[in-house]
Amino acid sequence: MGMEKIIEYCGNVSGRDHDKFREIDLTPLPGQRVKSPMVSECIIHYECNVIYKTKIEISRLPKEIISKYYPSRDYHTLYIGEVLAVLADEDAKEKLSPLSS
Repeated sequence: MGMEKIIEYCGNVSGRDHDKFREIDLTPLPGQRVKSPMVSECIIHYECNVIYKTKIEISRLPKEIISKYYPSRDYHTLYIGEVLAVLADEDAKEKLSPLSS
């Protein structure tokens, strides 16, 4: 599975209901500053502390956004975090350089 598909899956499936690591065969690594695991297959990791969260105010969303992105009424929670650490593979620059051309 390509990274684009992994990102799409992880962004659309709740960790409350699914074991994402098992279901799409990802390798967990222990976090260094937080208890959440990192994903071994990723090149760069951001470890964050949640400092604020709020439910999306459905009444403030345009109806076309609700019908397009929330047809099941599974509204998101918005999180604001403080970045505690940024970790990258030693060769991250080389791995990412084809993306910038």
